[in-house]
Amino acid sequence: MTTPSGRHDTIGMRKGDGGRAVREFVTAPKEFLRSNTVLLRMADGMRARSSGGAGTSSVAKGMDHAAFLRWMDKQDRHWFALTPHATPGNGRESPAYVLTPAVEKYAEAFRADPALGALLRGHSLPPVGPAEDYVQAHYVPYLQGSSANPEQNVGHTVVPLESSQDFRADFVFTAAMNGCALAVTKEDGRDEFTAWHYQSPTSNHAAAEQFRTAERPVDWFGDGEYQSLGPESIPESTNLLWRGGQGWEFLSQENHADFRDYGDVRTRRTTSRPVRLEPGEEWRYVARHYLRTVEDRLETLRRVERDYVAKLGRSAPDLLLKSSFDLVRMQAERDAQALRGVADTRQLAQTAEGIRDDHESTRRVMAHFDARQAVAERSTPPARGWFRGPAQGTEPEAQSRRAKVASFVSRLRDDAWTSALAREAHALTTRAAPLRSPSARSAAARSIAEAARRQVHGTRSSPASPHPRSPAPWAGGDAVVGMNRTRGS
Repeated sequence: MTTPSGRHDTIGMRKGDGGRAVREFVTAPKEFLRSNTVLLRMADGMRARSSGGAGTSSVAKGMDHAAFLRWMDKQDRHWFALTPHATPGNGRESPAYVLTPAVEKYAEAFRADPALGALLRGHSLPPVGPAEDYVQAHYVPYLQGSSANPEQNVGHTVVPLESSQDFRADFVFTAAMNGCALAVTKEDGRDEFTAWHYQSPTSNHAAAEQFRTAERPVDWFGDGEYQSLGPESIPESTNLLWRGGQGWEFLSQENHADFRDYGDVRTRRTTSRPVRLEPGEEWRYVARHYLRTVEDRLETLRRVERDYVAKLGRSAPDLLLKSSFDLVRMQAERDAQALRGVADTRQLAQTAEGIRDDHESTRRVMAHFDARQAVAERSTPPARGWFRGPAQGTEPEAQSRRAKVASFVSRLRDDAWTSALAREAHALTTRAAPLRSPSARSAAARSIAEAARRQVHGTRSSPASPHPRSPAPWAGGDAVVGMNRTRGS
């Protein structure tokens, strides 16, 4: 519906919105993502789509976009438009769009829903456009906080392997990612799978390990695949599932926003690979997940070496601390090399045991260094500031620097993850073919509704890195599309 004046207001459609861009995206999403940036800032898209491009009416100010998104999380059918995203440009930038819920389509499909009626009461809607102006899709909610009890606390939705006649949806969308994972579970013999937006598996590491062991996902698309290392900007990758001519695929577009201007978004690369829907290759994502743990550690070690270790002096405590740091760095380098060489489940288990034994040897050497350093700290007399020179500073400054490096060394040599790797590898080698019988998964997926009602729609920012990674040999065949692209100058 429209206002009496005939112009679309709050939830109206911007001129040029949808239409051609949607048709190009639906027809060839890989090609579209190569030449256009697609963002998942859905609340921003709704605000932009509402304004009509020429200011905001008083009705627009009253629309509760966050409440609509919370309502949307609980639905099983979804429609989206592509809203133009205004970015600072110089004529060489590629177009940018925001994937935006098409409210008028929800109003049409769920006209009897009292909750939606309450949200839209008093607001004008544009007329529903032709079907080709919308992207029909499934949608996975993003939930914040603890991921323990995943049926309630991790966003997920059931997706049919083949489109139904009444709702043909070849896409699965979710919120932007910067550390989360898209996981896929599939029960043996069923013609559907479940897609999960697993939040913060690094900080929720114990629950994530339990999820992978208990739920036995057949695939796991984590930040080791879609996000570069090194924090220079705010990462917000667009990750989605698409049913193409060869079956379901992961499509990923790595986007970064400028720290000083969140509207300035640049696309670094786009990638895609097939979704694994059969068991037997879980070792791939387990190895990649723990490799990313080591890569993050190595990136932090590089920064610590540059900012702190390189400024240590030549005193006995400083030299011993440098030796401890070098030992931690060399251990991480060996870990990465070992994990990159994994080629199957058996080798993953052997590698996990080897890494754990190697860390035990490193712990013994580190204990020796710690004891020697403690003695050196007690026996080294404070040096006068004027004698140490400007590069090393006064003794209090040197002590402060050593304390910072020692803190990093203590944190970065933490090897609890090696036991988790060994447990997951052991579980993969000892279990037989999947024994999960058909269960109430569809009903379980709907149980997310109550939890989704209490969540905030969106994703948290987390450190990432600008340096492209060299893929592990065992991962080289996965990506079927890949390219580097930077928008702007």
